[in-house]
Amino acid sequence: MVYTGLLIFLFIGVIAVYLGAVAQGRSGQSLHQSLNQHSDYVRFMQDKHELNRYGYAQQLSRSFGSFTAFGASFSTLSAAGGALFLLGPAAAAGGPAVVGIGWPLLALFGIVTACSLAMLASAFPLAGGCYHWAVACGGRRLAVITGWLHLSGNMVLLVAANLLCASWLNDTAGNLFGYDTSSWSLCAIMVGLYLSQTIVSCNGAVSLRRIWGSMTWLHLGFIVGVAGTLIAISWPGVVPLDRLYDIGGTSAGSSTSLSFLSGLLLLQRLFIGGDAAAQLAEETVDPRINVPWSIYLSVVYIFIFGFVLFVILLMQFPSVTAGYGSYSALGGWLTDLWLGWGGAASWMVCIVVLLLGWNSGLAAMNTGARMLFSLARDNASPLPRRLSAVSEKTRVPIGSAVGIALAAGLVSSFLLFFSTFGESTFVPLILSGMIALHLAYAIPIGLKIHARRGLIPPALHGPWQVGKLSPFVDGVSFLWLMISAVVAIWILDGTTLSTAGAVFCCIAAYAEFIHQRGKKKGLLRTSETIKFSRLKLDEMIRIERKFPQQ
Repeated sequence: MVYTGLLIFLFIGVIAVYLGAVAQGRSGQSLHQSLNQHSDYVRFMQDKHELNRYGYAQQLSRSFGSFTAFGASFSTLSAAGGALFLLGPAAAAGGPAVVGIGWPLLALFGIVTACSLAMLASAFPLAGGCYHWAVACGGRRLAVITGWLHLSGNMVLLVAANLLCASWLNDTAGNLFGYDTSSWSLCAIMVGLYLSQTIVSCNGAVSLRRIWGSMTWLHLGFIVGVAGTLIAISWPGVVPLDRLYDIGGTSAGSSTSLSFLSGLLLLQRLFIGGDAAAQLAEETVDPRINVPWSIYLSVVYIFIFGFVLFVILLMQFPSVTAGYGSYSALGGWLTDLWLGWGGAASWMVCIVVLLLGWNSGLAAMNTGARMLFSLARDNASPLPRRLSAVSEKTRVPIGSAVGIALAAGLVSSFLLFFSTFGESTFVPLILSGMIALHLAYAIPIGLKIHARRGLIPPALHGPWQVGKLSPFVDGVSFLWLMISAVVAIWILDGTTLSTAGAVFCCIAAYAEFIHQRGKKKGLLRTSETIKFSRLKLDEMIRIERKFPQQ
């Protein structure tokens, strides 16, 4: 089993390298020119003119490079947060096999899905991502459903990230300062998280670029540091790797098969959100190349670093000693471990974990804000003028950032004061967010598959492609997204499922209303291009004069 597991890990790594090599070769053969040898102004004008072709003015700051876009996707996935908050409950439900067996399988489908999303992002480098992909492939009604599903999923992930981070910080601060924790202290910490994330989101692209660049290196340093420290502490001890393939979890009162699926779905959260770079397409330089590579590589790196980190954590966890009798206590054991160091070391580690958790929420907030901005810009949301407002000073969608922060804050407050927050709360939250995002990804991929029955317009092809493998990759991605969403729906409890169903019905009804209202202003198609707006060139120029680029 050990050798088989390692061979599977190596096999998936080879697949990832192969798909990347094919995409790199196809990019070189395409007619797209990145103009890297030219000045920043020339590259900006190229990106602006491509955006104008779709009928949109360049309002947002075009200042993100490839590393910033990668950092946004990598921060949303967050292996560090998964180690602290998700690995323990997942292993408690399905046993360590959720990593030994389940993680490589999740990674295989995650990489294939990232490949499908990267191809669509390369074809349509627009803020809003899957919303515009669905418009291009199938029309306005399904696109509005896709956009609101994606927005709802990211808002749920933002709520879950901030609640988990606030809960961990509340307990840790209580141990450090010796005060009794309460729901009010937890609420105060949560408010601080939302306020700081909103201020940074509205402060401008320069702040986001610096934060996501720094947090990417901090994230990698945390993974390497934790893994290296645990190895050094246990050296030269020997641990049984066959423990990785134990399917028996420690959750009481649940069947092995169902609990194993629950554990897998919890870890699958770490492969959701890689499309965050697609939401920054109108702020990224050369988005047809940089955005798809950010989506694809973020998933590949989370597979590699996450596997190494999780294996070491599970091998070192004292599952039957020191009072840690269940894998669900793994996050607490890790916290107790570095708090036991005392002094500056424990403070430094706590600050690093806080920054990583805060950054995960920041990435989800900005992803949702760009989607809400895109919907409002197309009059597909309430209060379109306010929610599509862009600051002339910072050139960020300030209206949508504040809007999603307020909405997520209200949901968090409701969960804090009207429910008992714990594992029984955040597991349904994560599953609900996963369902919404998987459906949002599946709709444009399914529409693209349907479009292959006829002649696909050239506009549906971007420079980032995998050639003849595209139909197979899209087919596998669509099946995986739908199957995993159905399994998650099957696992959800009745209350959460009825709530999610009511939200979906509201989204579908609103999408129908938008479709009927805007029939005459819908998608414009020709044989060579797809245009999303009827905005004329002189109108775009007038708008762009309010948002000068530096």
